[in-house]
Amino acid sequence: ILDINKLWPKISNFSFTSNTKKIIKFGKVNFEDQVVTLNPDLIFSFKELSIGVSSTLNIKPGVTIELPSYAFIDIRGKLNSNGTVDKPVNIGTAKGWSYLNFNNAKGVLRHTNIYGGGAVSQNSHTAIELRNSDFDCRNCRIWDQRAPGNAIRAFNSSIALVNSEIGMDTKYPDPRGWYANYTTGIRIDGGNLFLDNVNFVNLNYAVFKTSQATGIQPTIITQNMTPSNYVNVFRPYAW
Repeated sequence: ILDINKLWPKISNFSFTSNTKKIIKFGKVNFEDQVVTLNPDLIFSFKELSIGVSSTLNIKPGVTIELPSYAFIDIRGKLNSNGTVDKPVNIGTAKGWSYLNFNNAKGVLRHTNIYGGGAVSQNSHTAIELRNSDFDCRNCRIWDQRAPGNAIRAFNSSIALVNSEIGMDTKYPDPRGWYANYTTGIRIDGGNLFLDNVNFVNLNYAVFKTSQATGIQPTIITQNMTPSNYVNVFRPYAW
């Protein structure tokens, strides 16, 4: 297991003799003032990955990132996940990891599958948390975070989701009162949300909007959204 601080190393000429898959496991990784690219010839496993303010992580088509129990990725710079139809990017291949944390950051995801996640964050299990960040996700699948909780929880952030899917394998029981726990696709506080042909599956709420933390109600714009986009959802919108 490798720990890396500030500078990402050159990775090449690895020899795998007994492993069943070509995987490199990292412990704590922190890089700053760098542009780092992950190539699909290896599987990457991170316990803690921190992307500094002036850094960019580029993920090429076909890359798989495994996240062990309680692992997380903290983004203060930029994350580009560049999957394709034939070679999607996969982040998280099992449950039990924590979350992707965007803080004053930017995320651009294309053909990316995010599976699992959901550590306790602001008293709620969350797979992806956004604070003062931009998040543009197209042709993506965000699936099966820890319940009850949220696939995405955002504060004063700008979110665009297009031709994507958010949901669960198994639906959490629908709430019977305001005090009950629930599972939400997107919980947004302030900021803005754009939805274009996004499927929400097996959720209590697709979108839960609030101004509790920011004091500002979010702006929500939708297009190409019909009742068929909400599959086994208790309420499409709540507040």
